[in-house]
Amino acid sequence: LTPKEDQPELLPFVRMTQSRAKSVRITSIAHATEDAEKVVQAILSICPEDFPRVIQTERVKGHYGNEIIICHLRAVGRSASERFFENLWRKMSSQDKSRIYDQAQEHVDGSGTLHLRIDKQVALKGKIRLQDNEPVKVEIMFKTLDKSEESRVEMVKRRMEALS
Repeated sequence: LTPKEDQPELLPFVRMTQSRAKSVRITSIAHATEDAEKVVQAILSICPEDFPRVIQTERVKGHYGNEIIICHLRAVGRSASERFFENLWRKMSSQDKSRIYDQAQEHVDGSGTLHLRIDKQVALKGKIRLQDNEPVKVEIMFKTLDKSEESRVEMVKRRMEALS
């Protein structure tokens, strides 16, 4: 739904029915058998060119005592977050887009955050594919006006529709 110039009264309605991304958090783990630099490259490859590039790392011990490096990238602000979401959505296959849209209840939590798991190996090649095992985890927080979980899911779905 896009307001026309002769329908300015629709503008508040459009704002209420679509959410906008307000922050992004990207996380991935480099296990002892992986090259941490490649994990960083996978994270950066799913980001737009002008996206913040500061990745923080944290060294922790794994379940079996092996070292794990957790890589984090976070961006706050509507402009950067929207660019990230639009870039991610544009690079995603129509099949993955449909999956996310159709299963939005499983991908959007009660706070209006969209949770995605991107294939780390495919991301290294600059492509986006959903994958649950050893992923790059992406959380896109949306500003939603309504407090009900169902409404937040619908608002995020409308944002997806607007990009399709």
